[in-house]
Amino acid sequence: MIQYLRLCLLFALLLVSSAIFAQNIGVGTQTPLEKLHVNGGVRVDTLSGNGLRPVYADANGTLVANNFDLDKCWMRLDSIRALDSIPMIDSILVYVTGYYGPNDGGGGFFYWDPANTDPDNRGTIIESKLSTTGRWMRIWYDEVHLKWFGATGDGVTGDHKAIQRAVDFSIAQNVPLYAEAGTYIIDYGEGGNAAISIKLVDSPDNNFSLIGAGKGLTIFKEDNGKTQSSGRYTKMFYIYLNQQNDVGDIVFRDFTLDKNGRSSTLPGGDNPGDYAWEQAHCIGFSGRANTSPLNLRSVLFQNIHIKDKIGAGINISSMSTQYGSVILENITDEPFSGRFGHRGTLEIGCFSTEIVFDKVNVQYMQIEPVNSGLATALTPRKSFFTNCNIGNLQYTEANSAAPYSEVSVMNCFLKVVTLRNVTFKVENAFIDNIRGFFNSPNGQFVNCQIKVPYDPATNAISPVYPTRYTSQNYDSNLEFVNCDFVIDSDDQTITPTGYLINNNAKIPIGSPNMNCYITNCKFDKRAFGSVNNYGNGHFVIKNSRLAGTGIAIQGGTYSSFFAELELYDNDYSQVTGNTFKLLDNAGGYTAIIKEQLDIEDWNMTKQGSAGFYDTNVRIKPRLIADTIPTSGYYLKGTTVEIRMPNAGEYGFYKCVLSGNPGIWKGYGMLEN
Repeated sequence: MIQYLRLCLLFALLLVSSAIFAQNIGVGTQTPLEKLHVNGGVRVDTLSGNGLRPVYADANGTLVANNFDLDKCWMRLDSIRALDSIPMIDSILVYVTGYYGPNDGGGGFFYWDPANTDPDNRGTIIESKLSTTGRWMRIWYDEVHLKWFGATGDGVTGDHKAIQRAVDFSIAQNVPLYAEAGTYIIDYGEGGNAAISIKLVDSPDNNFSLIGAGKGLTIFKEDNGKTQSSGRYTKMFYIYLNQQNDVGDIVFRDFTLDKNGRSSTLPGGDNPGDYAWEQAHCIGFSGRANTSPLNLRSVLFQNIHIKDKIGAGINISSMSTQYGSVILENITDEPFSGRFGHRGTLEIGCFSTEIVFDKVNVQYMQIEPVNSGLATALTPRKSFFTNCNIGNLQYTEANSAAPYSEVSVMNCFLKVVTLRNVTFKVENAFIDNIRGFFNSPNGQFVNCQIKVPYDPATNAISPVYPTRYTSQNYDSNLEFVNCDFVIDSDDQTITPTGYLINNNAKIPIGSPNMNCYITNCKFDKRAFGSVNNYGNGHFVIKNSRLAGTGIAIQGGTYSSFFAELELYDNDYSQVTGNTFKLLDNAGGYTAIIKEQLDIEDWNMTKQGSAGFYDTNVRIKPRLIADTIPTSGYYLKGTTVEIRMPNAGEYGFYKCVLSGNPGIWKGYGMLEN
């Protein structure tokens, strides 16, 4: 019955609202009905006398103040509070021009429901002071608004309680909540709660949406940075996932979050320890391992701007909850102190099979799925980054989940990137610093510019480290295709020490391997060297323009550790030092060279005091040729190997300068 009455009143609202915004009734019209459809403005202030009264249009189009024929009546009030004390008339329609005063955005149409006893929420249900039963009911449809519940958005008044009432009602009614343009101050709420609580109900069709008017237009601002507990800043919005059943969709869109970075005070004497863990995020998710919902259908963050001194923006964590798609689009932030920010503007720890980041422009992101929701063969995790500009991207999976977790990055600017235990492909990206990629089952950098940090104080570069830890039980396969390795310095005269790619994995013989493939890449000619393969697994370098003021490629291995090298059709025209250096500390190292390579000046050096090469010729690796060359120290050909010879093979090298270490030159020539 109430819903039917609402629909009837909504239809009446369309007519009456036309009258409210119509021209003076009686001008150019013939009947009251016509007068409800003309343009202009009704001047109800022309009615003589003071006080509140119902009005209606008579047959001549004149607004009449009277108490008869109430089915035609409507009343105008200037605040929600005025509803508390006006007479309750079943058939009257009341138009309230504003929540606190005219045109403040909180007004609307109300009717009296004499049988209703729902709790007063100061927004859509208003209790009269004249009766314990019956309520003034707001006429609404499909959406609700913050200002309906008393939020001012004036940037001064604390709006926590009003926002909480609006949130609770929107969840209960399963409708979106809109926040008009304005600055909403989140101060302490009822019971001293610092955060707005978003508690979803046990229904897969129950959703929550908070939608603003746009970045910089709708602003949620912490009250001078003082919504804190026990010396730590707390969240502004906290989503509770502590029910047992599934829930629906969660949407945050079109607003700015202005947290404690705007405050002039910091708790705990400006101690970074006060900002620990996820307690500091603007928006956070809560979940418990045993009672969280099994599934959350989707999460969307769209067009969100974050201001926060400590760099803790959005934290999505869920314990064992299985998320559907998680989408973060057009998320931006502002600079924050490096002393804090250790949790990340975006900290994504939820278990989702699809996480999408599009047009995300933030300083720090930390993707770290929780152990209770790791990727598996049945529930693999895929994360996509497109058109992003990220200051520091860290993605970490657990070792056991690595084969089932995949990251795709396309058309992005990455200042610093670290990838651990994930399969990844980074394509068409500009990267300022690769801190590392560890234990990756498969990883690719394609069409990327990769900068290598340079320290002018030490005149050294910090290499790219493709590393596999010995704790993993699978091979790592890393690939660079069509990439440029560039020293991060505009000074073209520098000649820093260090290799551009320098692995240090120390792969034990017989353990899962680490393979690194380098194809069609270019290396900065200012670097001391391009690739250091010493003791570092299996490297294959093809069709690349190598460089080095000292040594372009270094090979060899430690005792008990595995390493080998393959070279195919590379360009050494920019090498101004030695082409290849073999550090010969152990047997069993293989270098396969299938290209024209001038290694007349390649060096074999030995550390320690085990003797000179001329006393160890039978146990050291050698150059292997198909036939005995007749003369020369210049090698070229389609296949040259450096290893211990097998039966029937010819191995050659010659010590041209004895000592420790001695200098050795390859001896032989192969046909092309």
